Amino acid sequence: MQDKHNNPSDRNIQGGCEPCDIRQSGCDNASTASIETSRSAKPKKPAGRSKVFWALASVVLAALTIWAVVSQSRHFTAEGFFIYLKNASPLWLACATLCMLCFILSEAFAIISLLKYFGCRSSLRGGYIYSTADIFFSAITPSATGGQPASAFFMMRDGISGTVTTISLILNLALYAMSILIIGIIGAAVSPHLFFGLGVLPKVLIIFGIIAQIFLTVMFLMLLRHGTIIRRVGSALIKLLSRLHLIAHTEEKLKRLDDYIENYGECASMIRGNLRPLLPALCFNVLQRLSQIAVSVFAFLATGGAPERIGTVFSLQCYVVLGSNCIPVPGAMGVSDYIMLSGLSSIGMPPEAAVSLDLLSRSVSFYICIIVCGISIMGKYLYDRKKTKRQLDNIGAKSS
Repeated sequence: MQDKHNNPSDRNIQGGCEPCDIRQSGCDNASTASIETSRSAKPKKPAGRSKVFWALASVVLAALTIWAVVSQSRHFTAEGFFIYLKNASPLWLACATLCMLCFILSEAFAIISLLKYFGCRSSLRGGYIYSTADIFFSAITPSATGGQPASAFFMMRDGISGTVTTISLILNLALYAMSILIIGIIGAAVSPHLFFGLGVLPKVLIIFGIIAQIFLTVMFLMLLRHGTIIRRVGSALIKLLSRLHLIAHTEEKLKRLDDYIENYGECASMIRGNLRPLLPALCFNVLQRLSQIAVSVFAFLATGGAPERIGTVFSLQCYVVLGSNCIPVPGAMGVSDYIMLSGLSSIGMPPEAAVSLDLLSRSVSFYICIIVCGISIMGKYLYDRKKTKRQLDNIGAKSS
């Protein structure tokens, strides 16, 4: 596979990516690239049985979450909810749907910009698949642990080296943590008194979320200068959790930590003192969070919400993002709903209206979103299988 350089400053990673030109979903200049990649690089597929288990568990959890949300209002009925939807403004619902799509595309552009910085070019189609894989598998696995491996699977199938794949995804995770902190600051600035009106548990979740995101951001900044410190802290934490019997396969996790630190260190040496190239990816991550929040704002307007309360609903969603992102539950199901219902109650919204708004906004921003992502990656996977089989058949016909 011939690679085209996009390397104005001769950036390179030792043992990393040879800059490549990825058009559409792969490298077009080698028709057998996907076959060679599958034979030599052998990217790991998302773990089959565990993914199926968590997918089924997520369906059960989603059903329980909806039941728990609905039970918050004695007067809520399915018939009343359908009337609620029927009376909603089609224009604002369309805006909410567009924001959901913007949520997916923002991550696609963030990944594309990071790959471009490391000398690899990807099309929007490729970035879209990496994004949908991350969103879908993050939504059905605890603590979003399945998202990045799924993205890595499709990236490596497209001929992107393992080192650049790992570095790009870890950097995107760090920028994701930064974007959540930025969103929290914006939310607090828009409606500073809202936080104090929330219940005790939502406040605890939000504070815990802030601490967790600060920890991740500080880890990222420390790693740029002191990678050995992170290795020592991470190793000590893994060993401590192992002694407490909270995790298994300690040696495997220590080796994985060393691999990540080594790859990330290569990236750090490139960007140390020059963070400007990461700004586009950070902006796209912030835009992704804003798109997610805007879904609830437009759902609020679609159902007759007062325009003067947009700022309050926006700030509430900022707190929902902060408080729900570090809870080890697939898709933060239940946690997001709890914080949102608590916030809507604190601003005087009747229980029935609060439940209906939560169901509508979560349906668009989460449930419909993961359905779109699931269909997209399934279509991509089946297309690649069919394409690879056709190429193998052609090679077999030529050799015979």
